[in-house]
Amino acid sequence: MANATVSGVYATALLDLAQEQGVASAVVAAAPVVTAAFSREMVQSLEQPGLGRDAARQTIAAALAEAPEPIRHLALLLLERGRLSDLSAILAETIDLFNERHGVIQVTVTTAAPLSATGEERVVKALHVALGPGVRVSNRIDTSLIGGMTLRYDDTLVDGSVRRSLDEMKSAMLSVPVGAGLWTSA
Repeated sequence: MANATVSGVYATALLDLAQEQGVASAVVAAAPVVTAAFSREMVQSLEQPGLGRDAARQTIAAALAEAPEPIRHLALLLLERGRLSDLSAILAETIDLFNERHGVIQVTVTTAAPLSATGEERVVKALHVALGPGVRVSNRIDTSLIGGMTLRYDDTLVDGSVRRSLDEMKSAMLSVPVGAGLWTSA
């Protein structure tokens, strides 16, 4: 539940305001860009007392000139309250809350090699059948999987990788009891 944290309270307020203004989709689309722009180093420099609040406000206004108005106002409010370092967590929770409200499930498909267009289409269709039409898929590459794939969504991990199969096989082979009779001739 998003409201269980301070970030969740801000995220709920941001999304509610954005929906009232009809810019919720724009806020969600801008959130990753704003998060990337407001690195830890930038936030720390904006919160330095030597910079001054006016200069920090001007910097934020300039950096967020193209961002939706609710995000600009949130960043300025967080600056005033000494919570600018919470901006990226709030924006992440805003995206999660938006997805929850709109039935969007973000699934990360990890494969050992890039999926072909046909393979990706098959995975997306299968996920739509299994999880519903709100599935959004992102693909990640991890060569250590060797083959197969893993799926991660919400708190669920489905591991169909060759690496996992090999690990299970190794574990099974190592757990077989070896008795003295194994070494005697028949």
